[in-house]
Amino acid sequence: MKNPLTRWEYWFATLTVNSGVFAEGFLKREVWQGAPGAEIPIANIIAGTAGAPTSVGSITSFEAPVNVANQYSQRVSGFFIPAEAGDYVFFINSDDDSKLFLSTDEDPAKKHLIAQEAGWSASRNWAGANSPSVVEDKRSDTFSASEWPGGTPGATTITLAANTRYYIEAVMHEGGGGDNLAVSILTADQALNTPPANGDAPLLPGKIGLIVPQATVTFTTQPANQTTTAGRTATFTAAATTTSQFGAPTYQWQVNGVNIPGATSATYTTPRQLLANNGDVYRVVVSAPGAPATTSNPATLTVNPDTTAPQLLSAGSLTTFAGGDEVSLIFDEAVTPAARRH
Repeated sequence: MKNPLTRWEYWFATLTVNSGVFAEGFLKREVWQGAPGAEIPIANIIAGTAGAPTSVGSITSFEAPVNVANQYSQRVSGFFIPAEAGDYVFFINSDDDSKLFLSTDEDPAKKHLIAQEAGWSASRNWAGANSPSVVEDKRSDTFSASEWPGGTPGATTITLAANTRYYIEAVMHEGGGGDNLAVSILTADQALNTPPANGDAPLLPGKIGLIVPQATVTFTTQPANQTTTAGRTATFTAAATTTSQFGAPTYQWQVNGVNIPGATSATYTTPRQLLANNGDVYRVVVSAPGAPATTSNPATLTVNPDTTAPQLLSAGSLTTFAGGDEVSLIFDEAVTPAARRH
């Protein structure tokens, strides 16, 4: 019998693999959401038996969101790049328990336990602890069970090279109540002379970052020119999307090319403007892990003179303890002493 298959055909496909890029200023945040009484212990995350995380995102400092959920665990990881060579001290603070690991280089397989929170502490409570936590164990130079190679537990010195990537990882478990996780890194001199006080924001004497797939940022709404009146505010709005796998894009507004502190959302409202602000130029820089920072089109602010008298919104009166009367007037804009006399 003749074989009906008389011809062979071959199809070829090409696989293109894009190399990862270093995303400076970001750390990876993975969250495992558990159920009441069935939280995922950090030992499972460390051992790799916790399964896939519920969510994966990024943060721009070594401090996770505070008081966001119950019954969950999280891992914050990436690279620390010291600005200068020298000895460093690492501090961890969390609610509930956590462990801090550092690698001798950029390889996660070489990580070592260098500090821990055994119980819990309030947010940024660097100098305090609640049983079974021990304050000394929350800092790497006095941690009684340090696994740093060559170190002496309780008196460990961690020496790092400048401009070198070191893998770092903090793993934390939350049961109920408040929740927080933060890591602060100080030079040995800083840790000795000016250790972090309760309430201090985390310090990073260098850079953080992570390796991520290449991504892009695309503006869907560009900032538009705005017009306001002296003594009033103006609002600029932008919107962008990203192909990054690590969450929504981040925003940083600028005026005349200078970053505006705290202006990190898609919308920015100015303070009350002066005539001297006429012609100020606003723009926003949008970033995402793996994507180059992308700058919006410029938007110009026009500030016109205020030729409209203040409008009275409400009035009220009260009797003082001395027996006098006081009248309170609320206007729709700030008024000068001269205007108040009319």
